[in-house]
Amino acid sequence: MTTEQSDLTKSWFRFGTILPLLAAFFAISALPKTVWGQGTVFLGNRLFNTSITHIYAPSTNDDSFHLIGNWTNDFPAGTVNYPLYGIDPIGAHGTGGNYGAATTFAQLLAAPGANQNFAALQTATPTTTFRTGAAAGNLVTVVATLPGVPVDAPVATVALVVWDNSSGLYPTWTQASSAYSAGLILASKTPSFNVYNIGGSNNTPPFITNFTSFNMAFYDSYYPSSPTFRIPPQTQTVNSGQTVQMLVTVYGYTYCQWRHGGIDIPGATSTNLVITNVQPFQAGQYTVVATNTNGSATSAPATLTVIGPPAYTLTTFTPGGGAIVLSTNGPYQSNSIVTPTATASNGWTFLNWSGDASGTSPSLPVTMNRNKNLRATFGTPLNTSVSGVGSVSLSPNEPLYPYGSIVRV
Repeated sequence: MTTEQSDLTKSWFRFGTILPLLAAFFAISALPKTVWGQGTVFLGNRLFNTSITHIYAPSTNDDSFHLIGNWTNDFPAGTVNYPLYGIDPIGAHGTGGNYGAATTFAQLLAAPGANQNFAALQTATPTTTFRTGAAAGNLVTVVATLPGVPVDAPVATVALVVWDNSSGLYPTWTQASSAYSAGLILASKTPSFNVYNIGGSNNTPPFITNFTSFNMAFYDSYYPSSPTFRIPPQTQTVNSGQTVQMLVTVYGYTYCQWRHGGIDIPGATSTNLVITNVQPFQAGQYTVVATNTNGSATSAPATLTVIGPPAYTLTTFTPGGGAIVLSTNGPYQSNSIVTPTATASNGWTFLNWSGDASGTSPSLPVTMNRNKNLRATFGTPLNTSVSGVGSVSLSPNEPLYPYGSIVRV
């Protein structure tokens, strides 16, 4: 076991899972290589200082209400407030009953290779259940054997399915999926994702760190259609510097993406969008694109209006001989100060500024009280020499010629 893996194992010890985890690992390590027919991974969602997520029961108010995204008790932390909607982690109320730690099952689905279609994924073994107490919402960590995935495979596609087995009738996803499709039980699936360096004869089973917190709900295959927005994002007017929160209620989705002005917002893939210290340039139309295996849907747009000092742009230009470096990038708040610096290329000298600034200092402060344009001019000498009798005259005769100057010789 490498030093890094030892550190990971120590981390698991801090959450009371070291004994079953090590037992699973050493049991697999002891098998003869002829037994290794399929690759393996560690299935869990609580790896200290690396990835901690939670899986939640359905909303007590609406069992079709679905959230996805991390909360403050996750690592990395997020802003999706499950308690706000009456959503508890699985196992929070003990081991039995609906959504108890021992009656809610989870299982990996897998297929060899990267980016496989969800329909191509097959059930891995074994199934697992959940923990209680402070670790409610966390899976009991197991070593999962991936069907059809060779040992030491470079990559496999996996997804996680979770379902209610309080009836005891659905011990694996093979049985549960039919009941789920018929609307008899609640379940949830993650989108498929890739896992690399699959365990085998040479590789230690990797820990899966791709999970994001989510709650169980009636959605996706039970409703054989594209996602439906029950509550779209709401139009808001706020002051500059405030925190903005936008929330959508959408049913039947496995993934969602926020957009601003039609452009994807990086990392904004939960039903809850938070913008801190909002600025005027963030005003505009916001939409959400929700997706499931049946298609996608786009919400009605919400318009965000930000009241406050306007933001300005500074456009810089130089014809050649150097470059302009800005102390900060725009847009710039009204009356903010930005310092452009003219940097000459080898053999060139900065001459002056023009446009909305003047002077010969390579650096100067510019007050942004409107949109401005700035030009830096660089010059270079023109050296002449004579071989024999005669002379060379230049017109005009200058010590430095601006880039692009025409000189008569």
